[in-house]
Parts: sequence; C-alpha cells; structure tokens
Amino acid sequence: MEEKDQDRVAIPVKYVVPDEIVTQYVTDMVVQHSDQEFLISFWEIQRPVLLGSEEERKAQIQMIKFLENRCIARFAITPERMQKFLDAMKENLDRYHKMKSNADHP
Repeated sequence: MEEKDQDRVAIPVKYVVPDEIVTQYVTDMVVQHSDQEFLISFWEIQRPVLLGSEEERKAQIQMIKFLENRCIARFAITPERMQKFLDAMKENLDRYHKMKSNADHP
C-alpha cells in the first residue's frame, strides 16, 4: 500500500438543508453544456390567478399576453459529476416505478 493511502483519514459527511432553502416546484428544465461543464436551469411557470365567474375568467385569459416561466435555480456541474447525477436519478426513478407498480398491484 502506498504511503498516500495510509495517510488518508475517513471523515463522515453530514448533509444539512438550511431552513432558508425553499422547495420549489419545477415545471421545466434546460440543460446546456460546454467542454468543461453542464449548466442545468430549473424553471417554474407562473400561473395566473383567475377569479370570478366562468365568463369573467375567460375574459381574463384573453387578456394574458404570456405566462412567465421563472428560473428558480441554476447549477453548473462537471461532466464527471453529471454522470453520477444521472446514475442517481436513474436509480431513484427505477425505485419509484417499482414502488408504484407494487402499490398498483398488491
């Protein structure tokens, strides 16, 4: 064993989500890349508040020029970390589908 490996000490990592971190609902994502990194942008569409009768709501909809899709977070990630991210997402998605399948067919 090399001396470098003998000098290593395992230090546990504690994952902490600060109270000021807000969970937001993602309705859209944009992924871009360069030679050095991936840039992932998460978006949330801002739905309008429509009040009144059905006719009044229809009139309000006619006046809407656009819906705002607001960027709520952006992350730059290295290609190596991106692969780990994709692997973790695939693993979790597979577990989710298995759980849903078991719940639908007890």
